[in-house]
Amino acid sequence: MDKKKGILLLVCLILLSASAILIPDFLNYDIGYKNAQLEMSITDQPISEDLLNTNFSLPVIYIKCDDIATITDHTINHRPEVKADIYVFNRASNQIDDIPSHVYKDVTLSLRGVSSAKHRQKKSFNLEFSNSDGSSLNMPFLDFKAESDFVLYAPYIDRSLIRNYLGYELQRLALDWAPESQFVEVFIDSPDTDLSYKDYVGIYMVTEKLKKGTNRINIRDFKMTDNSDKYFEDSGGYIYKLDWYSPEHDNVKRLEKNKFGNEYSVVYPKLKNITEEQAVFIQKEIEMAEEALYNGTDEELAKYFDLEQIARNMLVSEFLKNHEAYSASTFFYRDVGGKIKVVQWDYDLGTGNMNPYTDEPTPENFWVLNYWPYPYAFLQHQNFQHIMLEQWNILRQDILSEENIVNMLDDLELSLCDAGVRNDLTYPDAFTSKIFAIYDSGVKSSREERQYVKEFLVERGKWLDEHISEITNIDRSMYE
Repeated sequence: MDKKKGILLLVCLILLSASAILIPDFLNYDIGYKNAQLEMSITDQPISEDLLNTNFSLPVIYIKCDDIATITDHTINHRPEVKADIYVFNRASNQIDDIPSHVYKDVTLSLRGVSSAKHRQKKSFNLEFSNSDGSSLNMPFLDFKAESDFVLYAPYIDRSLIRNYLGYELQRLALDWAPESQFVEVFIDSPDTDLSYKDYVGIYMVTEKLKKGTNRINIRDFKMTDNSDKYFEDSGGYIYKLDWYSPEHDNVKRLEKNKFGNEYSVVYPKLKNITEEQAVFIQKEIEMAEEALYNGTDEELAKYFDLEQIARNMLVSEFLKNHEAYSASTFFYRDVGGKIKVVQWDYDLGTGNMNPYTDEPTPENFWVLNYWPYPYAFLQHQNFQHIMLEQWNILRQDILSEENIVNMLDDLELSLCDAGVRNDLTYPDAFTSKIFAIYDSGVKSSREERQYVKEFLVERGKWLDEHISEITNIDRSMYE
């Protein structure tokens, strides 16, 4: 019996050793380094004393990149990609001289955004993990499921820092899928200088990129059908978006304006893989669905669109009074044989942060439902009106209830409190200068702006409770 146990123990040790060799990227450095009694420094340069004495409750990301000036140069039309080493500290309490929780070598880093890259002091980036041959490599990152692409989003025009996070979390509760996010504090190394707070670039939000994938938008591979009678039955598996388009920066297939005046870009299949025949096929299916939207019956509309999911998405955006919903940053997707669903990317121009049509944004009045033509087209269908009213009552009982919203915002305040102060000190211009098209609420800190968001949403929910039934009589003629 003892001999069998010994053999079993030996086999387990061999398997454990083999796993460490075969999948080293998945080992946590808390185990790999501390048990081996090894130390790992993020830099050979001295670290300032004030930084050494700081405890960070949020995860910390330290980026070591010799070419950071190249990718932050917004005057370059294309988006250069550079390699960076990323050190992650992801514990309950973090110090910059700790042993990293994980280290990622040769991560591809690129600047993200067009107007944001040019006009904002704080820059957003794309992160991509890849093999030595350039192929994508799925990796666990922070608390996310393994994937190869992430967005390092820089909240700047959103003085509260939380509007996108709040929008994504509410979508995640309300929809089949929406991107997951996590707040971090970021340092970007300045070569040949001591590491100090001059290398601190503030609070960022790591977010899952909207793409096809098992742990992202989980649809099957794209499929066409030769039989026009089988459209939306034997076909599907694609993602397209309604968004601003720049040929210099957008790596997507741009479709021609369709007969309803709408222009879309195909996100999947990818630009490098999609054929012209496939693009024409996707265009035809979108026009079939929109024929039902603009000219069809309730029954025809329900054949093409997942109306419950779309209603919930519209209601989240309306609740947040999101300026960009169904005008930009709106992603549509469908599985093979499935119906069209939607997920929103940007929420930073919502919740009282922008309203160029009045002197002051208020919690009153409809925005998404009566200003943008796409939601208005859905509301011309009586059945969809009923779905909207039903879903509002359901969401208001739980996900969009005042209690849930206040609790979420209180939790965010607790987690961002100290980090928010550091971020505010790094970007004082966010509170002292006018930012184009952004409402100046007069706050002096991100904490005050988060309180403004809370008060706005409490009043917003009350107004919608009283007026949601009016969606059956919205008159958009005043905007046309």
